[in-house]
Amino acid sequence: MIIKRRFNPLDALFLGWYHILDRTIYSFGTDREGVGPREHSFFITFLFHGINVYSILRFVAVKYFEINVPLYLSLTLAIIVFILGYFTYFKKSRANWILSINSNNGIILFYAIVSLAYVIASAYFMLQVGDYVRLKMNTN
Repeated sequence: MIIKRRFNPLDALFLGWYHILDRTIYSFGTDREGVGPREHSFFITFLFHGINVYSILRFVAVKYFEINVPLYLSLTLAIIVFILGYFTYFKKSRANWILSINSNNGIILFYAIVSLAYVIASAYFMLQVGDYVRLKMNTN
């Protein structure tokens, strides 16, 4: 049975961070045994996915139910996001498949810009949700 893989936005973020790290930090001859740009790009990508999932959950909980989400739930969500990402990208070899795709420098630059924009937007969204939750919970 042949499974056709499709390139999705998560793959673009992963590939963008891989090329950012590979062409900056790891271009100085850093030892690649163990943890390299592939693992670091996975970590950065899924760290921000976890932050976004928690921010959305926290925003919805405060806006519609007027309850604050406890910190242990954010840690649980982060662990679940990392486990799902690990099984998807490493156990199913999706990371190797993504890195084997030949891309020209323009596409790589586009993925790198999208990855940086995603991190900036995620941080901004996280801070905005924090302000909203703080204001909403202090007025009640």
